[in-house]
Amino acid sequence: MNRRLTAALLLLVVLSTVQAGDVQHASVDYHKGDYSVDISVKVSGDRDTIYNIATDYKQLSRLSDLIIESGLIDRVDENGVKIVRRRLVTRTCVLSFCFNAILIEDLWEPETGIIRSNFVPAESDFLYGEAIWQVLRIDAANTMINFHSKFKPAFWVPPLLGPLVIKRMMLDAAKQTINNIETIAIGEQPRP
Repeated sequence: MNRRLTAALLLLVVLSTVQAGDVQHASVDYHKGDYSVDISVKVSGDRDTIYNIATDYKQLSRLSDLIIESGLIDRVDENGVKIVRRRLVTRTCVLSFCFNAILIEDLWEPETGIIRSNFVPAESDFLYGEAIWQVLRIDAANTMINFHSKFKPAFWVPPLLGPLVIKRMMLDAAKQTINNIETIAIGEQPRP
């Protein structure tokens, strides 16, 4: 069984344990087709370095092998606020059914260390979704990342077994993402 989903969606989609990472909390909940992801992890590396890696939207593929493509489209909303529209294409597998999933989301930073996103359903393989990242300084050598997302996939997920598989895939992909963030933070290249 291929254990991959749209972790990129939420980094991305999305964070868990690893080399030096220390998971404080991780949960993926499912209810009637809706998913909710909550993850808090302590990461080795200073806040600015970790934040810069996580927001290097053009190079997200180095964080997860699930990400096939990432790109940016800058835009300004009706209030003059600069919003970044991000496009992610991920290789998604649910049980033995694999396909490319597209996520288009609008990202903005309401304050330093906070990233919010709203999925754009008309251009995505999701009926709705939103996420918030908090990248917080613990001390000079450690950062706390809190991630929360709610979403509903537009693609078919097999009832009963599907939600369990998706939960597992999301958490596994989160582990890889954090591992790679920490690896990049110390100046090394992530393993393929």
